[in-house]
Amino acid sequence: MTYFKVGCNFSPPNIIILDAGDPPSSDSAVHKCLKMYENEISIGNNNYINVVADEAIFRRGISFCKTNNKIKMILGQWHTSKDMMSTLITIFSGYGIFNMAGILGVQFLDKLEKGVDFRATSKWASYWRAHWFGIRWGIFDLQHESLKAFSPLFSIAGKSNYARSVTHHIYCIENNSRLHAMLRVAPSVNLTNPGHFFAYDEALETDGVKFVKQNVTRIPTDSEELKLKIKATQLEKERTDMLICD
Repeated sequence: MTYFKVGCNFSPPNIIILDAGDPPSSDSAVHKCLKMYENEISIGNNNYINVVADEAIFRRGISFCKTNNKIKMILGQWHTSKDMMSTLITIFSGYGIFNMAGILGVQFLDKLEKGVDFRATSKWASYWRAHWFGIRWGIFDLQHESLKAFSPLFSIAGKSNYARSVTHHIYCIENNSRLHAMLRVAPSVNLTNPGHFFAYDEALETDGVKFVKQNVTRIPTDSEELKLKIKATQLEKERTDMLICD
């Protein structure tokens, strides 16, 4: 299933959810979806659309953007935040501390103080928290600068795909003043409570894809049947939401 969060290059960005495409298991499948979006959305001569996607789709869309100036890719920060935490866990467990704690019967983390550099761990964890708060509070500079500071850890943890994608994402923002200005105005989206923001990919996952994932229980092998099931599930959600509103 391929879903994208699409925003125009002005603020606040328009949010558009389009139909499911082919599985994003190859560059060509992602490129096909990006081309479909370009064709379906009216784009002026000097305009383009920003596509926010998870790392796998973002990475496969880079080559498409190099030959098409109507599409710009943005790395989804909710997925990135989740992998930042995974990176911390990977590095921390690399010390063998968890295994040692089990052998020693340690129940409290402060008992491991002699075996772990907690100052370094706290420092990197603080970058993750700052990135997370940057999403929740809608503060682009806090989100962006903390990701820049954290980015070397992806390589250390062996997460080569994220290391390359985050580097490219940061490079694109740093060298595109127009995108930089737009994200400063709307780095995330408010859907629920005032002052509480979701990352764009998180909003799509929470209010769109999550319902589909929970309700498409049997995954058909035929791709066309899968698309029909997804469409039927989306229509069911629309009717349910309408009923609740009434």
